[in-house]
Amino acid sequence: MKEILRKVEEIRNKIKEIQKCQKNDLENLESKFENALQEDMREIEEKLKEIKNQQNVGERRETIIHKIQQSQVNKELQNEWESQRKCTHYKSKTTQNICDAIIHPNN
Repeated sequence: MKEILRKVEEIRNKIKEIQKCQKNDLENLESKFENALQEDMREIEEKLKEIKNQQNVGERRETIIHKIQQSQVNKELQNEWESQRKCTHYKSKTTQNICDAIIHPNN
């Protein structure tokens, strides 16, 4: 009978040891999972920040290109206007005034 009780106690101790190991393993896995999630979140936030930065740079570049193109168009119009103005093919002063108003709307 003592032998049986000793074996039962041994089995109980083994079960407790196994449960303790399982609990520790589970806690370790949970900790690793939490760390992996945090790392993934950091990577996602960095990528989002990088994407937003690239978008801002792209928008600024697009704006600059547009302004440069607009400036070039304005210079070409100005040059064309100046060359046309030198010509005497205007039929009247009214035609010249209309052309002036179209080319230089702010004047």
